[in-house]
Amino acid sequence: VEVARPSATVAFLRSIMPHKRIDELYTAIGYHKHGKTELYRLLAHELARPDARFEEAEGTRGLVMAVFTLPALNIVLKIIRDEIAPPKSTTRRHVMEQYHRVFVRDRVGRLADAQLFQGLEFRRECFPEPLLRELVDAAPSVVRVEGASVAFGHLYTERRLRPLNLYLQ
Repeated sequence: VEVARPSATVAFLRSIMPHKRIDELYTAIGYHKHGKTELYRLLAHELARPDARFEEAEGTRGLVMAVFTLPALNIVLKIIRDEIAPPKSTTRRHVMEQYHRVFVRDRVGRLADAQLFQGLEFRRECFPEPLLRELVDAAPSVVRVEGASVAFGHLYTERRLRPLNLYLQ
């Protein structure tokens, strides 16, 4: 959508869809960078709370990505594993290339709300130790524990969905 004032369009959409997050509305009308900025602000605001804690996302542990979430938000954060186990026959680099292709050429469908973040840091206290160990073990090239913070060289965010197998159960 090309409009002179995207914020006015988002304000209108928010008036008729009050439960949609602002970042999702910007992304839905094609202003992905605005959406990413709003998502970062929301994430930073939630993590400023003293009781904010990440947790492992529900569902079967993935072979390609390690997925975690912040319960207060309807998003998951994903990191690509350094070593991808069989039966998958792909590489970390190939997965990143596929995400990039979608971001650049084909921004519709399942990944329409995905965002790429690089160089994010969170307070270490936001991570339970088992989750932190899982993330570092999954992708030591991406996840670094530096004193009181955890740094991510590269991660994706997407809308949190309930896995079909859990929904059917």
